[in-house]
Amino acid sequence: MIRAEIIGDEAVIASLGAIPDRVTGLVRAAVEAEAIALTAYVKEQKLSGQVLRNITGTLRRRTNYAMTGDLSASVGTNLVYAAIHEYGGQTRAHIIEAKNAKALAFQMGGDTIIRKLVHHPGSRMPERSFLRSSLRESRDRILAAIQAAVAEGIKG
Repeated sequence: MIRAEIIGDEAVIASLGAIPDRVTGLVRAAVEAEAIALTAYVKEQKLSGQVLRNITGTLRRRTNYAMTGDLSASVGTNLVYAAIHEYGGQTRAHIIEAKNAKALAFQMGGDTIIRKLVHHPGSRMPERSFLRSSLRESRDRILAAIQAAVAEGIKG
């Protein structure tokens, strides 16, 4: 009869049992680090005039990340107008009224026009992706970071 015994088997079992927690912790840290890096990329490479003109900086300031689960994160903004820039589309007809002055003044066909309100017919907005394009461009780096975290968790 051949018999095998693992000496220190409790330690081996405990070590094997710790792998999921170790991997999860490292992957979570990698996901968060990549979400921070992706947010910075969007702000620096897309929202500083490269894809959209930077007029007030509000979209750039309000683009952030959030951890949305143990192993997932989201990068985006809650600004209403961000979606039409990201996907393109048609704005609805609307009225533009003077709020901080008695009238609106603008140039049209070389003439200065002064009106209390204007009936805007709506605009066709082209797609100017700043979020999806950033994710596509960062995909390989993000996957490599997550794979490295898993390998480290299993190895460690």
